[in-house]
Amino acid sequence: MNYKEMKCEESTARLSSVYLFRQFVARSVGETVALKSGILAVLLAAVWTGCVVEMGEPHALDVEAPYADEGIESRSQGIYRGPGFFQDVESTYPEFVVVNIEGGGGCSGVMLGSQVVLFAGHCWHGGWIEVTRDGIGKHYVDRVVKWGDTTNDGANDVMIGHLSSPIYVGVYPEIEPRIWVGDKVTYLGRIDGGVFTNRGHGIRHRTVSWIGSTKAQTNWGVLQRGDSGGPVLLDWSHRLIGINSYIYGDRETPGSLDGFTRLHDSLALSIQQSARDFGGPGTNVRIHWGR
Repeated sequence: MNYKEMKCEESTARLSSVYLFRQFVARSVGETVALKSGILAVLLAAVWTGCVVEMGEPHALDVEAPYADEGIESRSQGIYRGPGFFQDVESTYPEFVVVNIEGGGGCSGVMLGSQVVLFAGHCWHGGWIEVTRDGIGKHYVDRVVKWGDTTNDGANDVMIGHLSSPIYVGVYPEIEPRIWVGDKVTYLGRIDGGVFTNRGHGIRHRTVSWIGSTKAQTNWGVLQRGDSGGPVLLDWSHRLIGINSYIYGDRETPGSLDGFTRLHDSLALSIQQSARDFGGPGTNVRIHWGR
């Protein structure tokens, strides 16, 4: 990966104290990634602060790479093939995409505009990012803003990427910051029976059972590695309440919980502003405040 620049920038809802370093320590694997050009400015600020990264040209995708999302533990199944399961994701939720990472990583994602993709922060620790799925071709990210990459409550495990070429899908979701225990939601992800696919799978009618400061959970585990970053929407709508982040438990049974980063008020506003800061068309992110 040829980094042009890696830095955190101040903007609306981003706070102070910038420190300059020559290297970035990747927390998840303990590796040090040297910057080939430019510098890294680490912004120590509030939990909703984003880090802006300018990215170089991608290399060709290794299509044989064994995609594996490091943030969600292995499961016996992917999106659970139980009541509410469906496969017509691209026609029902055309905003759904899959995200491939240099080195063999793979996650799920959602388009917020024709040139803005949202997915889980723990999916990416450097390298190129490819956004694709059946029917839309391959598109590459040239800039990202990252808010966090851990699954614990109190951290915003999300990031957005700016695409060098647009993806026109007709429908883009509205961020819905307000959720309540008892809400019925739909999960989308790329995994089918433990296999990485280039299309989406979903399940409806999951019930929100717990809401924390930045995370929320539903009462039935349906996700697997690779579903991270996929959208969580209010049932039968395009109102986006969260992004798949983690599971707790090892079976698709009650007591095995799916956790997602909820797009609370301040995070939603920061995502919206950061997308605008990319500039150009296809960067208008909508928020639904009427609930």
